[in-house]
Amino acid sequence: QNEPSGNPMGNGWESMYFTPKDMADFINSYLGPELKGKYPDIKIMNGDDQLPHIMAHAELVSKSRYIDGTAYHWYASLASELEDTEPLFGAIGGGREVLDASKLYQLDNQGGRGFLLATEACNGYLPTLLPGEPHVMPGSWKRGYRYARDIVHQMNNNASGWADWNLALDSQGGPNHAKNFVDSPIIVDAPEQGAFFKQPMFYAIGHFAAFVPPGSVRLSIEGLVDSQVGSDRIEATAFLTPENHVVVVAINDRLHVTKRLRECKVVVRCRGREIRLSMKENEIKTIVFN
Repeated sequence: QNEPSGNPMGNGWESMYFTPKDMADFINSYLGPELKGKYPDIKIMNGDDQLPHIMAHAELVSKSRYIDGTAYHWYASLASELEDTEPLFGAIGGGREVLDASKLYQLDNQGGRGFLLATEACNGYLPTLLPGEPHVMPGSWKRGYRYARDIVHQMNNNASGWADWNLALDSQGGPNHAKNFVDSPIIVDAPEQGAFFKQPMFYAIGHFAAFVPPGSVRLSIEGLVDSQVGSDRIEATAFLTPENHVVVVAINDRLHVTKRLRECKVVVRCRGREIRLSMKENEIKTIVFN
């Protein structure tokens, strides 16, 4: 069930209210036996709601023979502006719960104990609260940075993956029967002519998806605090791929103490080798050690 806590903002799409216990009971008594009986390899997730709800759903994974993991959405982070914070008023910000749930309930995708998965994100969903933010912003690198930043933080919080909400939308941000128009990594501009364009969000996702295949394992980074490393607060995450490659994704989009971004000098050390590079303002780089 998508966002089972309901639609507190009066949104116009369908929703069936479930408390975490209601959802777990439904899965354990009905959905789980039916699905697992016919498709034993299928993965069933509870949650699929906002960040502040993660703990309540994650607690129930180990108590069920049918629930494999907990899904969650990014919207309470206000498009990744409030990463890894304590939730305000139980609804705004958050992210601390992702790592806390992983540690407390061992949802780290290791040893079959369960997993956490970021299952929905999009830009352009708050045009009334964020001035100058229409539903669709063609060519917006800011929105690309938001995606990359959130992926970095969620991976470092032990999430097993990250998914956008939409594969492609039209130039209005739809179609959507509830008029819930949003942005998308691919915008189909003239469907009758097969015309489309790829947004910066598409390429931000590519910094991960093109280099970190399924089966990769996240690695620790020395000195990393809240997904930031070094005096310039470069945001970074790293992985070991099934091909034994080490992949490092780094982002320079955090404000410096001068309240402005600046070009940074970065040194990456791995496997006895060292790479020195410059990262300009708002730059994303992926480094692969073969």
